[in-house]
Amino acid sequence: KLATTEVQKSEQNVELVFGNDEQQLDYTLAKCCNPLPGERVFGFITTAEGIKIHRYDCPNSIMLQGRFANRVMKARWIDSDHSNVTVNIEIMGADRKGIVNDVTKIVSGDLNINIKAISFSVDDGLFTGQLTIEVADKVGLTDTINNIKSLEGISTVKRVGKFN
Repeated sequence: KLATTEVQKSEQNVELVFGNDEQQLDYTLAKCCNPLPGERVFGFITTAEGIKIHRYDCPNSIMLQGRFANRVMKARWIDSDHSNVTVNIEIMGADRKGIVNDVTKIVSGDLNINIKAISFSVDDGLFTGQLTIEVADKVGLTDTINNIKSLEGISTVKRVGKFN
């Protein structure tokens, strides 16, 4: 029988089920990979903090599944009314007048996604931008990334870990 701890699941309002019998258990989302509804995830039974949810492509995934296979649980998202999840995106490309305006117009205007933080810097004609946005699920994140990529001068758009 699994020991579970009280967690702030109600903050997230996203639901996961565990194991072959799809039990609903308490969990927290791992800060290392910040999983989104719709992404492939697994549960990891920690010694002190109950079940932590990791993405399959999390940097810690291979080590956890290899060294602690007996503490890994099958997990999957179920449809529910859920609130948004905060995600960090890095954007790079050729600097041009209006690039910041174009990015914010696509994200806030066209996609109606809330931008929580934004920063752009330019070095020798190339810019690097960081956005912290709120998305509902993986589809929302993919749409955002693809729409930003379609802008003139953008070379890369990718999800990144927590900002320093």
